[in-house]
Amino acid sequence: MKQNTKIPQDAKMFILQCLAEFQTPATIQYELMTRYGVDTSLQNIYKNYKEAYADEILEIRKAFLQGLAEVPIYHQRVRLEYRQKMINKIMSANDPVHFSTASRLLDGCVKELEVHLKNEGSLTIDERLAEISHLLQGYDEDE
Repeated sequence: MKQNTKIPQDAKMFILQCLAEFQTPATIQYELMTRYGVDTSLQNIYKNYKEAYADEILEIRKAFLQGLAEVPIYHQRVRLEYRQKMINKIMSANDPVHFSTASRLLDGCVKELEVHLKNEGSLTIDERLAEISHLLQGYDEDE
């Protein structure tokens, strides 16, 4: 397929936004084709955008990171609750094919809690258990 050399302005802004949001050039390349019908090389994305517009990308990235705090999934409790709901749904379907997915989701919860508890190094075992209990409280009630 022939690559387009002329990229529309809105597609250029899309590239900068994606780079600022930590998207890979391969993902951006796919999205450009899907959304804009633009076929461009990974090298073009990397050299002509990531390198050439580094300052602009950093400014967009700052706004992106500041905006993350307003996104509910950014908060640990929301992520844990979301994973718990997914685990409950998988387990209630009683389909062994998906049990490994539930296991991976549960492992993710445990890892996230371990990081949280490691950062709270001064907590006693009882305080850690209380913290875990508090974070997990009410998951089943939301179903």
